[in-house]
Amino acid sequence: MKYKSYLIFAVIIMFLFLSGMFFSRLVKSSSTAAFFAYNKIIYIRFLGKINSNDILDRSEGYILAKEMGLKDLSFLEKRYIIEKNEFIKKIILRTMKDMDNRKANDVLLRIFETEKNENLKKYINALISDENVSGELLYDQELVF
Repeated sequence: MKYKSYLIFAVIIMFLFLSGMFFSRLVKSSSTAAFFAYNKIIYIRFLGKINSNDILDRSEGYILAKEMGLKDLSFLEKRYIIEKNEFIKKIILRTMKDMDNRKANDVLLRIFETEKNENLKKYINALISDENVSGELLYDQELVF
């Protein structure tokens, strides 16, 4: 009986270890659902933030996604099309660019070709050409509340 409880304890520890490895790999994958599967609270908070009417909440949501390492370009591209605010669009563009891969540049080029706003076209062009645009994010537009 004494060894049976140790065996059960060892099996539980092994299960927790393997499930932790599985979820860490899942989070590092490229889908949005997998990105938030490990922590549903962050996912619910993220969805609430990006769908908010408040510009600061939306910006916080996209910055949260960027800090957590979201790598779903199609999701960000759809959100860019939906978004109306130039400031938030710049955050989304910067998040795409920080993925640092060829697909991100392809998406940025596609957005550049369809974008009508000249300020955003300049920003996208600077991102594609790897110019330092970090300071331009806040200074190009006044925030209107």
